[in-house]
Amino acid sequence: MEKKIILLADATLFFIGIEKTFFLRDNFELRTAHTGAEVLEIVASSCPDIAFLDLNLPEMSGDECCRRIKTDTNLKHIPVVMVTEGVRKEDLERCQQAGCDGVILKPINLDNFIEIAKKNLNIQIRALPRYVARMRINFGPDASQLFSEYTLNLSTGGVFLETKNLMAEGTPLAVEFVLPHRNIPISCKAKVAWVNHPAMIRNPNLPAGMGIQFLDLSTESIEAIRSYIHEENLAPVW
Repeated sequence: MEKKIILLADATLFFIGIEKTFFLRDNFELRTAHTGAEVLEIVASSCPDIAFLDLNLPEMSGDECCRRIKTDTNLKHIPVVMVTEGVRKEDLERCQQAGCDGVILKPINLDNFIEIAKKNLNIQIRALPRYVARMRINFGPDASQLFSEYTLNLSTGGVFLETKNLMAEGTPLAVEFVLPHRNIPISCKAKVAWVNHPAMIRNPNLPAGMGIQFLDLSTESIEAIRSYIHEENLAPVW
């Protein structure tokens, strides 16, 4: 399958790190920009299949970049999705007036991000595989009172925990663990993505437990997990 070119433009490396966790797969080619000038240069040279632009880019704002793309006969077909804090009504109006194809609010909701990408790219996007990994992890709604259990698998997007301390889907969590053999601490905010309850098993191949989705994993932590998976040659599970 021909690779889709994705442009991620954000002045904040943290948000580019979050967005990259979704596009880490073979059928995507990532391009990143940190200023409005870089956006226009990449769009002109690469003609990406979709562009995610932060509203408040330096040198040239995201909405001005979008406006220029949408008024260019050769580029206006490119879907442009604006990314903004969404606190002010004026910011949302700026995005809409620029002619964008969608708006994503920070903090980025991964489900919304995936749906917008699927819609505009017009392809089926398979979830990232997780890899067999058993390690101790501390988790809980309150960082001062954490449970300690073991994971069954791991990816840059989250883990599955084997636990009897089940919580409702959507429950916000604090998560911390150390990558085995590396002594690299990982900590982030997370949420319960799904529950394999003993009374209602959703995945018969897994024991009772919870799927945990990472929400604000740092770029450094993403790279550390990715390196760990590769260097340990972990087996993928879907």
